[in-house]
Amino acid sequence: MWWHRILRSCGRLRRGCGVSRRVVTDDVATVVREDRQARRLPRAEWDGGIASQIGLARRESPNRGGRHLGFARAVVHEMPHTLALLRSGRLNEWRATLLVRETACLSAHDRGIVDRRLCSDPDILDGVGDPGWSRRRRPWRRIRWRI
Repeated sequence: MWWHRILRSCGRLRRGCGVSRRVVTDDVATVVREDRQARRLPRAEWDGGIASQIGLARRESPNRGGRHLGFARAVVHEMPHTLALLRSGRLNEWRATLLVRETACLSAHDRGIVDRRLCSDPDILDGVGDPGWSRRRRPWRRIRWRI
């Protein structure tokens, strides 16, 4: 049916915008941090207010801006396979959020290992609905604890 194509296209467009927002969020934080570093501000001031700026730009609270910034940093710098699946449209933002949240207690290196095991092959998570993701969180935790 014609409306299926329209809905599918709208979903792809929305996911593409979501990925772009994450990458731009990280880029903004990097540029602001580098600018402050170049101006020789004290190290303690390099990150100050960035989360508030992100929240303001997204019309959300500074706290939510900090969450968006943390998610963007994790996905862009520590989870390249998750980012690739987001860009391809094979993974939605909610499921990527679950991956980031479940690996938040890990080091960047260990988070990368989990990312590689779960997202390097798109077929591993392909076709799994939200209830399956809830059930699959337990294996994610097992992988996390093995590391």
